[in-house]
Amino acid sequence: MKISESYRKLLFVLSLLINLILILQIFGNLSGWNLDYFFNSDGLYLASIYKDLFIDNNGLEGWHLNAAPNFFPEWPLYFLLHLIADNFRIASLLYALMYILLLNTLTAWIFKTIANKVNFSFLAMLNLVYAIILNLYFYNFNFILPSFLLLTGYHAGVFLMTLLSYALFFRYLKYGKTWILVALFVTIFTGVISDRLLLTYFIVPSLSALLLIHNKVLRKKIVILTTSSLVATILGFVVYGLIKSSDFVYFVDLGYRKIDITKFWPTLVYFSTTIYKMLIRGSVESIMTGMYLIGTILGLWFSFIYLFQNKRKFMPSPFERILLISFTASTVLVALTPVINGTFWGIAHFRYNFYTFCFGLSLFVFIIYLIFKRDSKHTKAIDIAATSIVILAFISIFWHESKQNTPKGLSDFAKIYPTEIANIDSLAGQYNLTHGVADYWVAKRVTIFSQNNLRVYTVNTHLSPWLHVTNENWYTGSKNEKAKPIFEFIVLNKFNPTGEFYQKLVKSSDTIQIDNTTLLKVRGFSFNEDFEPYIVSKDQK
Repeated sequence: MKISESYRKLLFVLSLLINLILILQIFGNLSGWNLDYFFNSDGLYLASIYKDLFIDNNGLEGWHLNAAPNFFPEWPLYFLLHLIADNFRIASLLYALMYILLLNTLTAWIFKTIANKVNFSFLAMLNLVYAIILNLYFYNFNFILPSFLLLTGYHAGVFLMTLLSYALFFRYLKYGKTWILVALFVTIFTGVISDRLLLTYFIVPSLSALLLIHNKVLRKKIVILTTSSLVATILGFVVYGLIKSSDFVYFVDLGYRKIDITKFWPTLVYFSTTIYKMLIRGSVESIMTGMYLIGTILGLWFSFIYLFQNKRKFMPSPFERILLISFTASTVLVALTPVINGTFWGIAHFRYNFYTFCFGLSLFVFIIYLIFKRDSKHTKAIDIAATSIVILAFISIFWHESKQNTPKGLSDFAKIYPTEIANIDSLAGQYNLTHGVADYWVAKRVTIFSQNNLRVYTVNTHLSPWLHVTNENWYTGSKNEKAKPIFEFIVLNKFNPTGEFYQKLVKSSDTIQIDNTTLLKVRGFSFNEDFEPYIVSKDQK
């Protein structure tokens, strides 16, 4: 039986639909710890910036941004979706849906560009590796790894920029069009400014592959591509440095995340142990980890063969060899980045190298293509495999739905109003309070979720501003405020303030409480230009 290309295209479309449905099911099922993790202060990074820029109409000046600010494409994409939805909860859902669509279509574009014989069954399987990751939420009760496909501000943007860079990279090698080279230059330049992890995700792997592949036909394009990419990278680093050295916005200092070779071995052991535990945990997590390891090992093996045994009978095209080597290098380098920096000490640190799984799983599918592409019988086997996986994925989706009501869950998600935030709103409303301070993990959640327009900002235990991912003007007064903000309460949840200034405030304070939510109503205080707190006299109010 001959399988038509129309049928294969249908499989591809269904694979996209599967990922979108799984995301809707995850959002419709979020509760408890998973919901708190999704909407913690780190996860509200872009929501906070959007509110400050477009709702409160403050400028970008004075912001202390992430070390990887995620400017592109996350800022414009998220801001546009927030503008359309007018609801940060819905904007987060729309972002996740748009993000997975972009990942799938860009990956398909890359492989369709370099592999002449690739069909849509292979491309469908490339999409379905993301379905495996998303299913971790349901089968292994693991939300942390799928969340890196769903949340903004966790190095998601750099992977999207990486895929776009690879797509343009191979299009230029194939067609040599100037506009493609310009588009790649802009992508690398903006990508480096946004997140310097692009260096290990794309720049080093792709340029290394170019230098290792000796091809006279491509030689001129390789020289131009290498030169252009290096210039764009250097300019990106220069501009990032200029922005960082300005007094307009600030970036969080990397501090301990700089390379520390003494931590390499213990973090490598910890990373390896984590991967091993994932491999033996069972269910979907074992499948994903096993495919990732096989893809990585085979990628290394075939890269070695195609580099040093150029006279093999069945030799992939130069484009296929470049993709194989560069994707293999990306898989390894992305995995090792937090290990080399000595920053991998737990599963939460996968935010630095989670996309090694995406590279490795895509590599697994691509190697299947390289092995089977010569035989039409094997191609039919891939068609059957893709069909089977699509059917199993829909069975899985129906099984999820038998245990939940996704439409109702999504409706509830769109109106989420955490109990502790409602309690704070209630207490503040009773005493006509507007500005407060709190622990980092509490402050931003209150400001974003509050239905009474409360402003609660982060301070350390001595009540000095902690400027991590905040606008310093919140403390000293923004251009849109006639006077300095006066802080009237302290949220004591997860917070135990100390110090001389706090002792002065305690002398004339009242504790007000609902359930497990406690506010300390204090004498009004403000911060001077050096961010030092001082008590506001009655005539200053």
